[in-house]
Amino acid sequence: MSSDRYLVWGNPVSHSLSPRIHEIFAAQRGERIDYRRRGDGMDVDTFVHALQNFFANEGGKGSNVTSPFKNIVYELIANRSESCEIAQACNTVIKKADGSLYAENTDGYGLSTDLKSLGWLQANTKILILGAGGAVTGVLFHLLKEGAQIDIFNRTRARAQEVAKRFAKFGSVQAVNEYDFNDYDLVINAVAYKSGDSSVNLRTTRIVNPNTKFYDMQYTAVGKTPFLQFVEQLGVVNNQANGLGMLVCQAALSHYYWFGIMPDAQACLAQIRQELSQAASAQ
Repeated sequence: MSSDRYLVWGNPVSHSLSPRIHEIFAAQRGERIDYRRRGDGMDVDTFVHALQNFFANEGGKGSNVTSPFKNIVYELIANRSESCEIAQACNTVIKKADGSLYAENTDGYGLSTDLKSLGWLQANTKILILGAGGAVTGVLFHLLKEGAQIDIFNRTRARAQEVAKRFAKFGSVQAVNEYDFNDYDLVINAVAYKSGDSSVNLRTTRIVNPNTKFYDMQYTAVGKTPFLQFVEQLGVVNNQANGLGMLVCQAALSHYYWFGIMPDAQACLAQIRQELSQAASAQ
């Protein structure tokens, strides 16, 4: 194993599956990787100093970035990809051969790739997205690029309208109220909630029809997310998925940017699911 190092930054970050995912990716290439978690308890200033020091003095070659640091890294690194610029958030940092840092965002790729692997995303797919925060702005461009028709519902309608207006140049997207809900092929929950929170960003059951699929961008190691529990109470048992596939697929693109080889995301996802199931059974 080389002295190159990789980190995932977040606060909190102790729960992150990213080290195990990238360990599996490296093993697919017959290699090992030094990939760890960092950021728990860090304020913004401490994080910025630690990130800069990691790349300057600790052998850092790449990083993943999660909440609440994505926008901070976006502002910190001037050299950015198109996806990063559009999202105005960075979830992947690449140290280039000349020592400079490059900001990327792989979240949209991760979600669209996972949805396509499920057979849930094609041109003209009608999607309702719940929420209008950073998770949404990180993925909208890729969904619209696939030709999806998107409605955004947010408790603060002005925020949904702002996001829809910003992304309208990329495709069909609008803000809606609950009474505007129509027949959707896919409903995506992009509202974050804390562990143990049972709330969902929805009061109506009008979104449910026999063909509607439900996707939560959140995931849990054990059991179902609050949103998917809510969906199951509405009678939808099979047409649902959590964000674990998105996590693995976005990580695969990060790994590609660092090493130049695209790993097998589906094989990794199957292995992660098996390991989580075994860990849950052992408890």
